[in-house]
Amino acid sequence: WVLRGLDVTFSAGAVHAVVGGNGCGKSTMLSVLAKTAKLQRGRMVRGAASAALLPQNPKALLVAETVCDELMEWASACGYDETVARERAASLGLDGLETRHPYDLSGGQRQLLALAKLLLIGPELLLLDEPLSNLDAKLRVQMRIEISKLHQRLGTTIIYVTHDQTEAMTLGTRIVVLKDGVIQQVDTPQNLYDKPANKFVAGFIGSPQMNLIDAKVVQVGNQVHVQFGNADITLPDEKGKVLVQKGYVGKEVCFGIRPEDIHDGDMSNYPGATLTATIRVYELLGAEVFLYFDINETSFTARVSPRTTARPGDTLTLGLDLSRIHIFDKDSELVVLN
Repeated sequence: WVLRGLDVTFSAGAVHAVVGGNGCGKSTMLSVLAKTAKLQRGRMVRGAASAALLPQNPKALLVAETVCDELMEWASACGYDETVARERAASLGLDGLETRHPYDLSGGQRQLLALAKLLLIGPELLLLDEPLSNLDAKLRVQMRIEISKLHQRLGTTIIYVTHDQTEAMTLGTRIVVLKDGVIQQVDTPQNLYDKPANKFVAGFIGSPQMNLIDAKVVQVGNQVHVQFGNADITLPDEKGKVLVQKGYVGKEVCFGIRPEDIHDGDMSNYPGATLTATIRVYELLGAEVFLYFDINETSFTARVSPRTTARPGDTLTLGLDLSRIHIFDKDSELVVLN
């Protein structure tokens, strides 16, 4: 089975992103929606009267001798004049390529030309399969903006397959996360980030990814602690009560915290929520610094201010924002608390 137990509804007029690793079934789902692949079980109901699919390799969509011919012939077939076709091409960065043969274009330029053709149809449903994968970083950002503008202007329903979570988070009003042909979570970008349904979503969404480590839950008096490496973290009462009520005291769990929720500097705001680590790698990215360190041979990342004085080899005390932690069941990997 490529896709198993799928049950998802795509709302009209919204942008839905479908994300997941290689081979998880993203493109197959799009083929089913485009009716180019048949379901062996289940059913697909598509309300949109017209749909257009932009595949990963758009060569089959490009048949004319030049870029100009490609657009003009297509515009005529769709009932538009040349002005509309030229405007659409210009908005996608195809100016100056009018006399080139489509096969002489770069892979990214062919994708842009194919997208320009599909947009002239004005489809009610636009299916995009990794449409920006062959573009350079600058053009990829520009194209994300153009697709957003297109959606705002036309209200077209867009289903957008990508392995790039930045594209998914910035373009999608709702995101479908797939793993091995099974939907892991369907939610808004913010909820996927703040309230992942399981360990896979927690690790997949976010860059750098969430720090995840095996830990033990212990109870000392009325307080509940999470222990891993040299860290003994005293949980806030409300989070500790959840673990007690769900029977996790004395059990192994998976503890998660995002890099931006690990802090250096003044530790007075993090009583009972600190760990000590030796910095292995320092990366300056202009507006932020990534500090890499190991806890029990598990790699951790902290995203801190560029004003940090920490450097490789320094041993630091780091504070954890316990309002932002995540606990997952060790066996099922489902969320216990966010």
